[in-house]
Amino acid sequence: MVYRRYSCIIFQVIIFLYSLGVVGYFARRIIKQSARSIKPVVTTHDSDFAAQPLSYTLGPRDDPQQMTVVLPPPSNSTKRVHAGFIVLVRNSELYGMLSSMRDLEDRFNHKFGYPWIFLNDEPFTEEFKSHTTAITHGKTYYGLVDKSKEEHGSATIWG
Repeated sequence: MVYRRYSCIIFQVIIFLYSLGVVGYFARRIIKQSARSIKPVVTTHDSDFAAQPLSYTLGPRDDPQQMTVVLPPPSNSTKRVHAGFIVLVRNSELYGMLSSMRDLEDRFNHKFGYPWIFLNDEPFTEEFKSHTTAITHGKTYYGLVDKSKEEHGSATIWG
């Protein structure tokens, strides 16, 4: 009698694991098919909008109910603004600055490449310069703020 009860439980566990494997197999197939149908996103800024798509398709390739969305022609013909990031930072704040730069570069500046202007009250170390230059796509400039003229906001920029 005990043998019969355990054999029933073992049989149910085997059926459950088999069903779980079948569901996992089909889920992986669906994920792989949908991953192949994803088109790359345009990640660079194009002021002439030549690289912007004219339309895009929603849904998997083989789905008969997929929908194509046609976009209107681009209306923004303005040129990129001449600007840059001006940062007052000390050598000791390097790793916090790198974290902030990485956030801005990943979300915004990798498209536009605006320059970074770093100001400090003492000369920047080579470590600071090499790390901040390596993390950005734009140019980097390093300046020295004169302590005696801090009230007037004057700065000297040097490369």
